[in-house]
Amino acid sequence: MPRASSGSCARRPERSPEEIQRIAERCQSLGQNYEFGLWQRRCNAKPLSLLPFASSHVEQLLYGLRSDFAGIDDASLLKVEANKTDREFMGHHAYYGLAYQTGKTAPKIKLARFTKEEPERLGFLARMLLEQIDTADKICVAHQFDLLTDEHVMPLSFALRARNPDVRLLYVSGSGCAKPALAPSENAYDLDVEGWLKLCAAVDLAVPDG
Repeated sequence: MPRASSGSCARRPERSPEEIQRIAERCQSLGQNYEFGLWQRRCNAKPLSLLPFASSHVEQLLYGLRSDFAGIDDASLLKVEANKTDREFMGHHAYYGLAYQTGKTAPKIKLARFTKEEPERLGFLARMLLEQIDTADKICVAHQFDLLTDEHVMPLSFALRARNPDVRLLYVSGSGCAKPALAPSENAYDLDVEGWLKLCAAVDLAVPDG
């Protein structure tokens, strides 16, 4: 379970856009907020999973991992509404405490139609996340503006490894030269692009693929 730690500020080697995209796509966010998903998007990665653009709490995430996200596709627990700023549809799942971006906007798509189809899409994305964990196909990333403690992280690590002992979990807390200065929870867009790249590139080098 790699953990970010402070280190020397070595000069970053030049990387091609393709290499940056590959590094970003090796990882999969476990939520907390949109920050890591937004960083992946800036690297031209297209993370296909449940949580890259979602805010979630560790307790609900743990239940989802243990129950295969039972009820994630229950339409009665889901609310979708258009953001007043850019009219993007925002989803809210009552049981799992998810607040997430959908990437779809009005009036290109009718809200009633999207709301009807969204439970099935959520179920698909949850299955994708579980498959990535069950096959240890991705490096899971947990992060938070406030420091993550063992009280939060260890149960998460145990839940992941109960599904697959080979799963890799990277958790990031605090700030420093060798890790990103995490964005405040209320503004995930205020992210440290170079810091995330430096950290994920170091993890990519340290953790063999496959």
